Amino acid sequence: MISFLNPALLPWLLAAAIPLAIHLLTRRTRRKMDLPTLRFLQRSLARQSNLFRVRHILLLLLRTIAVTALVLAFLKPTVNSALGTSGVEHAAVVLVIDCSASMGYTEGGTSSFSRARNEALKVLEQLQPGDSANVIFCGALPQPVLAQPGDDLAGLERAVRDAQVTEQRAEPTAALNIAEEQLTRSKEKTKRLYLFSDFQRSNWANVKFDGIAAKTKVVFVAAAPDNPQNAGITAIHIYPPNPRVGEPITADCDVFNSSGNGKQIAVSLTLSNGTRASQSVKLAPFSSATASFALLFDSPAQVECSFSIPADNLTADDTRLAVIDLRRMPVIVLITDDNADKAPSGAFFLKHAMHPDNSGQSGFQVTAVRPSDLNNPVLHTADAVVVCNAAHVPDVQYQALAKYLTDGGSIVWFLCGADIASQMASLAKQLPPTEPMPMTIDRVQDLTGNGKGYVTLTEAHYESPLLKVFKDPAAADLGKIQFRKICITGEVDPRAETLLKYEDGTAAAVRSGEGSGNLLLVNMSPSPDWSDLAKQEAFVPLLHEFLKGIVAHDSGARDFFVGGAASATIAAGPDARWSKITCTGPNGPVPVTADPVTGSVVIERTRQSGFYHLASESHPAASFAVNVSPDETDLRAIDPRELETAALRRNSFLTGAAGADADVGNLNKGKPLWHYLLLLMLICLCAEMAVNRMTARLRT
Repeated sequence: MISFLNPALLPWLLAAAIPLAIHLLTRRTRRKMDLPTLRFLQRSLARQSNLFRVRHILLLLLRTIAVTALVLAFLKPTVNSALGTSGVEHAAVVLVIDCSASMGYTEGGTSSFSRARNEALKVLEQLQPGDSANVIFCGALPQPVLAQPGDDLAGLERAVRDAQVTEQRAEPTAALNIAEEQLTRSKEKTKRLYLFSDFQRSNWANVKFDGIAAKTKVVFVAAAPDNPQNAGITAIHIYPPNPRVGEPITADCDVFNSSGNGKQIAVSLTLSNGTRASQSVKLAPFSSATASFALLFDSPAQVECSFSIPADNLTADDTRLAVIDLRRMPVIVLITDDNADKAPSGAFFLKHAMHPDNSGQSGFQVTAVRPSDLNNPVLHTADAVVVCNAAHVPDVQYQALAKYLTDGGSIVWFLCGADIASQMASLAKQLPPTEPMPMTIDRVQDLTGNGKGYVTLTEAHYESPLLKVFKDPAAADLGKIQFRKICITGEVDPRAETLLKYEDGTAAAVRSGEGSGNLLLVNMSPSPDWSDLAKQEAFVPLLHEFLKGIVAHDSGARDFFVGGAASATIAAGPDARWSKITCTGPNGPVPVTADPVTGSVVIERTRQSGFYHLASESHPAASFAVNVSPDETDLRAIDPRELETAALRRNSFLTGAAGADADVGNLNKGKPLWHYLLLLMLICLCAEMAVNRMTARLRT
């Protein structure tokens, strides 16, 4: 499409008629002459008449073209670009700028984010008065500069210049949803969407453009250089997840090589107590390796660990932090209808067995709640849930427990109470059909008066981590415990692990995986009506081994990433409640939401990586680490054309900000034609001179 920059000069095209008027006014008139002999003269006149006729037509054509070209040159015609608009048409433009951690990759002194920012400024500078625009910064939570596209282009340019790369992970789908909504509400016919990013595959592979209108022009602007070279720390694993003083600890550090060349990298570990260690790992192209450090601590403390590798072009992932909490007691939520603080209920014995020393840091931190009082904040703080004699569990709580379990939680359910069969059936209904309960419960069997009146444990799977300490003959004897009431169960699912059996073959303890979590069904109760378990020396170690084994999942599940939420649970004060809770982050105080009943502390959105310290009335209470998402380490990009739909492919453009021919501004510029028109006019004038000279020669 061609537009004119000076349309007011269009009437001057009438000047093209001037050569025609001159031609008509200067036509030769014929005179009749009688000569004695006409044969040779008529032949010569015929030749000259044909020549002059062609000459006049040719000169008329050349002069007309020259005048028309001159007028059109002053009109300044321009061939519009694919993204351009006519002079009277305005556009609605939204720019999505990726500000995630991977955009901090720097090569040649310039980061990918700087390239994206510069290209975005070019687009804003080329917008015309009357155009509306907006900028959305794409991080973990998209941040639009304006509520909707507007005409404050200067303000948008200022926001882009002031923007900085973050440590967050990109969420392009969320940013695209906002951009799509804003463009849909705009009344402008011409709509354009610019995407400035490194198009990292880990962030963009699942992005869909189905919601983008077919007429919206989409421009992919690749901001990263070709073949970026990077290595980063992607994960820290602490084994065991809840270590004890004097217990051997292994700290594993995973390093990923995001380049096509093999590398050998030194991994350094620095602890807050001053300890330092280093280890080298070899990395094949686009692969991971693990550096393992053996640790041992002889006093309770919260030890802050910093793992690092030499700085490279992307520094955000060269350091990863972790906290080894040798003071923190795992939080156990005890769900029961019994009074957990009054004997002789089973819940009373369980609570005191899990935390036998109220003055120390050994054992587990127990929060007892009634089934009706259970809520998501309480479950969120739990390392494991123990259920004992909870007869009045609402249906909604079964749903919550099933979700907690399948999402990675751990539940120990003591099979006791008259309604235990119906409780297990209710829980089974909420579990996925592909992962049913490990066994069914038929009924409760009272053995009093039958034979010897009790049964004992005669079979144990001592190879299981939950029972391996009892393999030692010097350990407590599980066979001494007398059980007067047990549940009659169905067949155990072969996928489950049977830990203990009674002498009649009934399963006494069965563990199974449900979703991402662990379910341990314990067919016994510490209540004196059911057994003498609470009186036996094996009770406390058996319960502790069960809980230690079932909560010993990968500590990576507690990783917190920049841009997301973070949480922790702090121990109660002397009055069994929590005082004013504050948090200090890497750059000062951080607002938190605290539950004074459970001790749960939540930061809704973290802004920076580093250590966060919680305090109760200025007394240190807990600390945790926030890191960059491991998805930001692998810099391999996806070709944006893989993301295009059939409709989008006809209306999308791909350019780059890093290459020599990658100026996104060229997509907006039209191609001027005025200089070609001036050249055409000169050619016509030269041709006219040539025709006149040729005619003069023919006359002579």
